[in-house]
Amino acid sequence: MTDILDAHGVFEFTVDRDMTHLKLDGSFNAEGVRAMHEYIVACLKALPTIPNLALVDVTGWTLSTPDSAPATRALHRKMSESGLAYVAYITDNVEIRRVILEELWDQHPNVCRGYFKSRAQAKKWLAKQKN
Repeated sequence: MTDILDAHGVFEFTVDRDMTHLKLDGSFNAEGVRAMHEYIVACLKALPTIPNLALVDVTGWTLSTPDSAPATRALHRKMSESGLAYVAYITDNVEIRRVILEELWDQHPNVCRGYFKSRAQAKKWLAKQKN
């Protein structure tokens, strides 16, 4: 018997002309990550070009269930394959989030990541990457 769980985790995803924006809130399970992945892929398909910069706010993220790791790695793989080059994370707990997120990005060293305590710091770093 297979249990189907409801998706957990709340996200907001938007795109402006040169950057994607993702905000995570709550705790994610595999179903929540898969739902987010499907939504992001659908949004990106509609674009003529996919931005190579991402701003990700994880201040409201309360981590994820262990079963979500494969789904998160699949999302990261898709983003890497789509040309994502730089991700700036906004987090109030830089060190613990960096350890967790770096493990989930370990197969994609071509995507540069930065971790910041404020939106202003993250945006400043991303602006430097554009040049």
